[in-house]
Amino acid sequence: MNDDQPRNHLDMYQLYQDGPYVLPQTKCTNRRIDFVGRANSILGFFTVISIAPKQGLDSLFKAEREGVFTDDTAFRLNIFPGGASSHLNCGLFKKAFSCAGGNLTNQVFLMLYGNFEAYVGDIVLDGLSSENVEDPY
Repeated sequence: MNDDQPRNHLDMYQLYQDGPYVLPQTKCTNRRIDFVGRANSILGFFTVISIAPKQGLDSLFKAEREGVFTDDTAFRLNIFPGGASSHLNCGLFKKAFSCAGGNLTNQVFLMLYGNFEAYVGDIVLDGLSSENVEDPY
């Protein structure tokens, strides 16, 4: 190993030359597979949804610089398939959009915490059941 290469204490696999490392194969229970799968889904949701407000605000600010919108510009958002619509002005829309990231982050944290709590609860339940506890719940 070169002196400039990072130490690999966990015996991880390197994906490619000078590339990232991944953990080696490990034994995994169905509970852990479910836990990691749910966490990946939640984080994937967060990544995709958090990109939308950023792109939306960037487009809105660009249109403002070009003189298309002002804070008083009124517009309507049609929300399909329910058929609802929202009528507001550009300034109010920007204000609501600016809070979206923090609110979304809080909700994602709660989902991740709930996922971990369910995982730990399942492990305890499995352990109590394997010990033939009369009422593991």
